[in-house]
Amino acid sequence: QPPPGPWDVVMARHLQWTLPDPVGALRCWRAAAPSGTLLLLDSLWGNAADPVERGRIRTVDWLRHLRGNRRNHDGHYDQALRAALPMANGTTPEALVDAVTEAGWRWPRVERLTNIEWAMSRQLPMPDRLLGVNTTFALAAG
Repeated sequence: QPPPGPWDVVMARHLQWTLPDPVGALRCWRAAAPSGTLLLLDSLWGNAADPVERGRIRTVDWLRHLRGNRRNHDGHYDQALRAALPMANGTTPEALVDAVTEAGWRWPRVERLTNIEWAMSRQLPMPDRLLGVNTTFALAAG
């Protein structure tokens, strides 16, 4: 349950996939910001990514493995817990728009954050930089 509002903005970054009831959380946030704005920041990963994006992600993971770097940012989640999360295999912009709309937010709009992707890729070593980063997007609704 969010703190009582009213709030001007509710913002979440890479959070929706961790929620057992994403629509319920969005409804609570709507109640806390009845005339406010919602801003969700996320990226394509897992099953949400298209086949080309999944291939890029696998290649990046393979390069990390060759260098001995393990990708383990979500390895600590128990499989039973992950099974209870509706978006545990990735969040698509379409799924988020549906959830946001169902929760009562209006006029959802999605924008790809290419400048953020560029800035993130500049910090990668070669050849990872050539492969780029996950597609990043923002969803805003009122």
